[in-house]
Amino acid sequence: MADAHRTLAGRAWRGRLRFLAPAALAACSATPPAPASHASRPPLHAPTVTATAAPDPSFDWRNLVVVPFGSDLRDMHASLHEVLFFRDDAGDDGKREPEDCYSSDEPSPRFVGHATDHYYQCFRNDRLTRIQAVVTLPNDEAPGLFAGLCDAWLKDGAPSSRGAPVCEGRDGGAAFSARLDSAADDATTELSIVVHPAEAPD
Repeated sequence: MADAHRTLAGRAWRGRLRFLAPAALAACSATPPAPASHASRPPLHAPTVTATAAPDPSFDWRNLVVVPFGSDLRDMHASLHEVLFFRDDAGDDGKREPEDCYSSDEPSPRFVGHATDHYYQCFRNDRLTRIQAVVTLPNDEAPGLFAGLCDAWLKDGAPSSRGAPVCEGRDGGAAFSARLDSAADDATTELSIVVHPAEAPD
């Protein structure tokens, strides 16, 4: 009986080994689970940057001064054409030197967002002493635009006169005088401006 018991026990143990061996091999050969894919994460986006438009330099009266006051007429490289103005100098007792004013073939600087109708550079004794520009505006646009311009121009400069239809002031070595006038047709208004050295107002 003892031999029979040992024989049955040995058979049972060998049967257990035959059962466990394939399971162990299967466990060793099983492929480990792949790590979680990063593709499922939402893509990263750069922060949105909103571009800020640069201010239009044509709304600054200083933009009209393309060469310094006092520049010599003979050093001007643009092709200039003399323009004749009628000026009432009766109150000057003939003491003021005459001015010679010129237009140019070169593109004129824009003014308050518009192409200038006229842009003149005036010289006294061949030295630049005055700049004059004129633009034409619609009647319904002119008063509001002019008021806003005057507020902006006098914000940082020293005002000398203010009130429609005239705006005058100075900044550093330059002064300006702007005004609104009726145009030739009833639908538009002329905005004219004169810029000159501050120490020699005209």
